[in-house]
Amino acid sequence: RFRNVTGVQTCALPICNNENGQLGLSSGSSNVSIPTRVVSSATNKWLKFQSISLGYQHTCGISDSTIYCFGDNSYGQIGNGTQSDATLATSVDELKDKSDKKPEVVSAGFNHTCAIASGRAYCWGNNNDGQLGSVSKTPVTTPLAVDVSSTLKDKKLIYISSGSSHTCAASTSEIFCWGANWYGQLGNNSSISSSTAVGVDLTNIPAPRVIQGLSTGPQHTCAISSGIAYCWGNNSSGELGDGTVTRSLVPTRVENRIDLLGRAVTDISGLGSQTCVIASGAPFCWGGGQKLPTLIDSPLLEKGFTYAITSGQSRSEEHTSELQSR
Repeated sequence: RFRNVTGVQTCALPICNNENGQLGLSSGSSNVSIPTRVVSSATNKWLKFQSISLGYQHTCGISDSTIYCFGDNSYGQIGNGTQSDATLATSVDELKDKSDKKPEVVSAGFNHTCAIASGRAYCWGNNNDGQLGSVSKTPVTTPLAVDVSSTLKDKKLIYISSGSSHTCAASTSEIFCWGANWYGQLGNNSSISSSTAVGVDLTNIPAPRVIQGLSTGPQHTCAISSGIAYCWGNNSSGELGDGTVTRSLVPTRVENRIDLLGRAVTDISGLGSQTCVIASGAPFCWGGGQKLPTLIDSPLLEKGFTYAITSGQSRSEEHTSELQSR
């Protein structure tokens, strides 16, 4: 049973892909078929992670208040000041052992990574579309503080999620996004991309708003407020779960079908062209051509367990999703 885990590995059973070292193994970049512990590059010892997040070909996690990343580093998404791949877990030293930069959340995107440290957002890696919250398109190889001079001023962030080309973060009652916005995935009632944080238009989310979860897919974003799921952005495959294939520039409530009525959503994850949630302990998914939430019923899911759901950032045909019992 897993506890406090938001991701494990990028796997396509029965073999886990490790071509860029994204499994963080002492064996280098060889693919593996069984769970294998992640090793620190500094000590060559196993690490115990409190949380972990999957990128396309890199992985990041938090162990003892330190962020570690490993795998593909073509854009500096490992955060160690280089663009060389790392087959062992490498610490992000810019956010290590600093009282004013204590890591709380880390999220690995397609080719970038973002984290919250002491309530503030930091990002590094690819910035072609402003997903780091910076105007420059040059890759950033160490954590860059997201600008807090305007929209994020005096905001204490508790959630962050890195998509393919955009990033979103949230406080207890507000959501902010930056980066690519071709499909409205920034949620500010616009399709204009922004390299600085914009506030998500929460008009369709009734007050009092209590943000309880946040997840970015490649071209859409979803959040939980007061136990209800809302999504916005690309909807060509039904990934917003509103019964249509029309994109939305602002949050739209996921359609409450009879099997979702009365169920509180506690976990949400956007993966490829799909979205999945855990509602009252049961998994529901939509997208990939399915426009409405559908209960995932499988003999592999044991009754009486509470499940969490996770996914890796990837191309739609190569995504990984995983249900974990707690």
